[in-house]
Amino acid sequence: MKALILLVGLILAARFTTEAAAAPTGRQTGNICGDAVALQEQAHGIPDQLLSAISMVESGRWDEEKRAGIAWPWTVTSGGSGKFFPTKAAAIAEVRRLREKGVKNIDVGCMQINLMYHADAFDSLEEAFDPATNTAYAADFLTRLYDTAGSWLQAAASYHSMEPQRASYYRQKVVKAWNEGKRTQAAARTDDDKDGAAPLKVADAKPVNSRPLATVPPFKTVSNEQLLRATIASHAEQAARVQADREAARAFAANWRLEHLKAYEASKAQKTARAGQPAQRL
Repeated sequence: MKALILLVGLILAARFTTEAAAAPTGRQTGNICGDAVALQEQAHGIPDQLLSAISMVESGRWDEEKRAGIAWPWTVTSGGSGKFFPTKAAAIAEVRRLREKGVKNIDVGCMQINLMYHADAFDSLEEAFDPATNTAYAADFLTRLYDTAGSWLQAAASYHSMEPQRASYYRQKVVKAWNEGKRTQAAARTDDDKDGAAPLKVADAKPVNSRPLATVPPFKTVSNEQLLRATIASHAEQAARVQADREAARAFAANWRLEHLKAYEASKAQKTARAGQPAQRL
């Protein structure tokens, strides 16, 4: 699954320039998370602006040049508020510094993927901070939560936490960001809406393809078992492969040791026979 996510990320990354992918600043950086998120919403059938709203809650900051909020790709969070770094290299350096101090609970990138709870999500910090790969993983995770919960908003709440109170609070923040995103989108399409479109009801937002947007009920608890299965689903196949590789390595090591032990015994027996002494087995 990780390989599939990486492949999608690499394909989407081709839409960005080499300069933007390396260490963009200013206007280029301001677009990089938003562009990647929009592509993932289309690719996964996520309701328009929902993944964008989550990205704003996770890594949003004010951009003076654009006079608007943007999701920032070089964001690192480890307890408390996130820190916004000017470049990808600076963000990676911060994660390495935290790890050297023994810190494991670290969120990174556009979608603030947690490197402790999603330890197998990325092969490297370079990949973790790549906007296309980071958002591809987040979209896959959100979609799996939706398939379990049957509600996009409950999936969005569970993206943050399985604990009902924290999840409900997070859902409110996502709804607010979602409505703001919808208003901004509507204002960009027509000058008539610039003076303030009415807040959209969550149920009014439509997915970009046939995937249905479920009626939004009051937040209800999904069993921990269901959410846990959704959380680890994207890692299950890889975990099985890792276990198989480990077992194969153990078998190889055992066979190697046995063969070398037999060869050693045979060699010792020959030397003992030549010396006229009975062989002593190990």
